[in-house]
Amino acid sequence: LSRGMLVTVLGRFEGIDVSGYNCMFTDVDKNQYYAPYIEWARRNNIVGGVGDNKFEPDRVVNRQEMAVIIARYLEFKGFTLDETEMNYSDYAEIDSWAKTFANKVGNAGIITGSDGAFLPKNAANRAQAAAILERIVKYVD
Repeated sequence: LSRGMLVTVLGRFEGIDVSGYNCMFTDVDKNQYYAPYIEWARRNNIVGGVGDNKFEPDRVVNRQEMAVIIARYLEFKGFTLDETEMNYSDYAEIDSWAKTFANKVGNAGIITGSDGAFLPKNAANRAQAAAILERIVKYVD
C-alpha cells in the first residue's frame, strides 16, 4: 500500500470534492489520481510530508506512518484519542515522532500489533489496510 493510496482511500471515504485541490508537494505529479487527495490531507493536517516539500506518494507506507495518518484523520473527524503508552514489546523501535500516534491508534483498537509487537517499520499491506479501514468505519459510527 503506497502513501498516496492510503490518503486517497481516506479522502474517498470522506467523500471530498477533489476540484480545487492542486497539490503543493514538489514530488507529486499533478496528473496522478492521488494528487488532490494528498493536498486535501495536507490542508487538513492529516499529512505533513517527509521534508523538503516532498511527500513520496509511491513509497510503501509503513505501520508507524500509517498510525500517524490514521490518528490525524480521526482527529480531523473530531475524535479525541487516548495517548496512554501502549505496552508494545518493540515500543523502543517506534520513531519518536510516531510514538504518540501509535499509542492513539493502539488505544482506539484501530491498529493492533502482532504478538505484542507494533512492527513500526514493517510495510502496511492492502489486507492490513482493509482491516484497519473496517475498524475506522466502526469507530466513526
